[in-house]
Formats: sequence, structure tokens, C-alpha cells
Amino acid sequence: VIWVLMGMGGPTVDISAYPTTAIRFSVLLMGPMVAGVVEEMAFRGYMQSHLERVGPTFAILVTSALFTLAHATHGFAYLIAVAPGFFWVAAI
Repeated sequence: VIWVLMGMGGPTVDISAYPTTAIRFSVLLMGPMVAGVVEEMAFRGYMQSHLERVGPTFAILVTSALFTLAHATHGFAYLIAVAPGFFWVAAI
């Protein structure tokens, strides 16, 4: 949270080091796919399954809130703008 409030988000990734369009396409395609699978495993598979001992609604709300905060890498203003959408998509 402090990292986001300080506006310490990093610059975009430079893929000019990759020599061909096929490799660039693979990086741009596989990066989000792998990230999505890892996020689902972490938030839904691990975290939510343990929090469901308290209650399923509680587990969904907590993992949705943490998922939203995990995507706040572009500053506080960005977080305020996208947080409702990220939260509700995660909850659904």
C-alpha cells in the first residue's frame, strides 16, 4: 500500500530485446495467461479455501479486496478509479 501511495510503479516493460515478432507475441500472450493462473491459484485456491472456514461470504469479500489491492500498482488515483470494477469482478 505504501508503494502505491508513493507512486513507485515501475515503467512499462521494454520488449525490444526480443528479436522476432513471434517471440514478442508469445511474451505478450503468455505473460497475462500465466499471471492469471497464478493469481487464481493464490487467491481462490489457497487463500479463499482457508478463509472459507470462517464463512464463504467472508472468504469471497476478503479475497476480492486483496485482489483489488494487489492490482494497485499505478498509484492511488488509479486505484480509486478501478477498485470498484476489480472488486466486483473478483467477487462475481
